[in-house]
Amino acid sequence: MAKQSYTVKVDIHDLQDLKWTSSTDPLKVKAELPNPFVEVSVNGEVQCTQSKQNTASCSFNLTCMFRDVSLTKEQFAQSGIEVRALHKTFFSSEVIGTYFFSYESIYKRKQKSLVRQWVALTLPDRPSEPKGFARLSIAVIKSNEPMPVFDDQDADFEDLSGATSKSLMDRVMTTPELKMNYYHVLINIYKGEDFGDFSGKGSCSCGIVVRFLGVEMETVTQRDNPNPVWNVTMKLPAVVPCMESNVRLELWDFSKRPQLIDAVPLDFNEILKNGLPLQWVNFYWQPPAEGLVQQVMALADSSQKLATAYAGRLLISGSAQKAADPKPLTVSCKTQPFPPLREYRVWIDIYEISAIGQPDEVELEVCLGPLSFPLEPLRKNKSKGGGSGYVFRGDEGRLQEFRAYLPDPEMSPDLLITVRTREGWMGNRTLHSFLRVPFSRLLASVGVRPHWHNLRRVRQDDKKSQKSAAGKLLATLAAKLVGDVGDKREQRPDRAEYKLSRFLCRAFVFQASHLPVSDPHGLSDPFVRVGG
Repeated sequence: MAKQSYTVKVDIHDLQDLKWTSSTDPLKVKAELPNPFVEVSVNGEVQCTQSKQNTASCSFNLTCMFRDVSLTKEQFAQSGIEVRALHKTFFSSEVIGTYFFSYESIYKRKQKSLVRQWVALTLPDRPSEPKGFARLSIAVIKSNEPMPVFDDQDADFEDLSGATSKSLMDRVMTTPELKMNYYHVLINIYKGEDFGDFSGKGSCSCGIVVRFLGVEMETVTQRDNPNPVWNVTMKLPAVVPCMESNVRLELWDFSKRPQLIDAVPLDFNEILKNGLPLQWVNFYWQPPAEGLVQQVMALADSSQKLATAYAGRLLISGSAQKAADPKPLTVSCKTQPFPPLREYRVWIDIYEISAIGQPDEVELEVCLGPLSFPLEPLRKNKSKGGGSGYVFRGDEGRLQEFRAYLPDPEMSPDLLITVRTREGWMGNRTLHSFLRVPFSRLLASVGVRPHWHNLRRVRQDDKKSQKSAAGKLLATLAAKLVGDVGDKREQRPDRAEYKLSRFLCRAFVFQASHLPVSDPHGLSDPFVRVGG
């Protein structure tokens, strides 16, 4: 998936009313004053202030600038900026309190910034016990956007509670007054289905990890079980307002070394407002490469790898409850009936795959959840007359109609088509590209003529590969809901007649105007690409 470059600016203004507690007894405040400093972490990069000596309140007025923070859309939505106040000792450091800001929550604000904002520092598992306060300004912008500039006149001093009536002297000399509500976020984890063989041992040993506001909770690992049953409720402490918008749900495999399979974000604000109804959550992953040589090359490959295969699904629900003193807790919950299933007829017709080079052999596989349908491999001599493409002639690319019993389309797995290539008779198959289509789009494609789909690259190592397609697939992908007994069944459309003809295409390019600025000098370096 394409990455976007961001710049993150964090101004550290003040710390106030720090409470340095014992690491063995969090309720006991130490008599001596701490030696505080602030640590800011963004995408693995850490910047720190100098430490102050023997004080519970101090000013830093330091700017931490993080440039070229490269993030995918999912990373931008699921991660963020961690600010920690620490006590400096001679040999080490002790955490006093932390606060987390998601990139998305800052980017959505006015001018994509938070200005001179007081936040309560807490320990993640005890959010109802503030350990002090920090005043910060934060901006998150794309690297090609201008950085907003603020001074004291820009500060709204909203203190997260809307209190703006105090004088400047009062706000500096007194403890900030923050209105905070405390909750337990309840994530109910019932059952997993169709978890794959992630380690190559013929079975899987999976667990679920839930993360929110620095708290991490984990289910018991179900050994050698592709359909584990947990029936547990994870209660995660939360404080509102907060600058985090997603609860992170992770699928891990513990067959060998711990391996993260996939992570899915759950909207915290939606859980807080309406709860999370009973639903299936689908996971996806990229299986390891085939063959020893391919596996060794994959280990040395640092490019981003996209999920190309179904990894299973998890039945969950969620809600939020107010709590006076929320703490992490796991309790059992009752088994819930599965969401209702409906029967669908799935029609797949594939005509041609093109613009993937000239491998000796091309093999396609169609997958819907745990269902898999490989097509007969195509070799170069079978694509005669098809130019640079590989053509499925007659009924070669027409999959026999199959039935799938699925929940609502929003909970149904995506349709996946993978493309593998082989060079030479003895060469290993290589995963070349893939197509991923939401099931809801299949329902909207009944009766639609064949059209070209852009194949996605399995690995994305540069901006060019992120934007360009890995190939083209001409296909009809459709699904039809089976009606009640007695309804007249709609017949599957006949396969379209596919004839190839050669044409000469000329493109005349005359002028471009009003191009966006693309470099630091206020200009662009334009060129025109014609063709696929």
